[in-house]
Amino acid sequence: MNDIVAFELRGNFASFADPLGISNTFSLPMPTKTAIAGIIGAMIGIDDVKSDEKLYEFNYSIVSLNPLVKQTFSQNFIDDYTSGVKSKFDKIKKGEKTIESPDFVKPKPTNRELLINPKYIIIVQHPHYSKRLEQNLKNRTPKYPIYLGNSEFAGMFEYLEIKTIEGLEGENIEIDSIFPKEYEIESFDLNSIYTTVRMATKVEKGSFDNNRKYSNYQTVVFSTGVTTLRKCQYYSIHFKEIFISKEHINVVLV
Repeated sequence: MNDIVAFELRGNFASFADPLGISNTFSLPMPTKTAIAGIIGAMIGIDDVKSDEKLYEFNYSIVSLNPLVKQTFSQNFIDDYTSGVKSKFDKIKKGEKTIESPDFVKPKPTNRELLINPKYIIIVQHPHYSKRLEQNLKNRTPKYPIYLGNSEFAGMFEYLEIKTIEGLEGENIEIDSIFPKEYEIESFDLNSIYTTVRMATKVEKGSFDNNRKYSNYQTVVFSTGVTTLRKCQYYSIHFKEIFISKEHINVVLV
């Protein structure tokens, strides 16, 4: 079990866009696997997370610690005219004359949905990078800043030292984490919010920011509380010197 690492992830705001969608107007209630891969890459110093295929070869789980609160606001974006500038600069380098100027920047008002004060426990079982991830989490030495979906939303983290961990299987188990949609539910927490989240779990090698290609789709159930599953394989985890509300959690790795 020494390849399982836990940490708290939180921030004032977050916006986790659906990678299968065409806009970032709406936010998923939790970070996607590709977002967690980006956080791992930033933590250990992987420069190009789209080219490292080993980065996505991990199992994970997410436990929600705060209520799910969303707020929508209007924001003005601007057109990206850097590509036009680059093409004109390339002409100049080749000795070609150009008298055109870049187009004026035009505002693009849009509505955005944000998560307010999100806080999660992230569990990662990574066969390649668990040691480096644990070391940098413990020493608080990320190689790059941690963001929560967008670069304007800074993320904060705390390493959670695991006291004991057991891999178990049983019936009528209370689970704190996300779990695959295929699992059969015995009972819900009536005071919790439940939603299914379908996401891609891998960014194809060589795809660019403006033309990303995703694969390995997965659907999980996200909950802000405890769910009793009729039968499942899970991990029972106790933390050391806990400073958050959950000293013990049961999680399903997906």
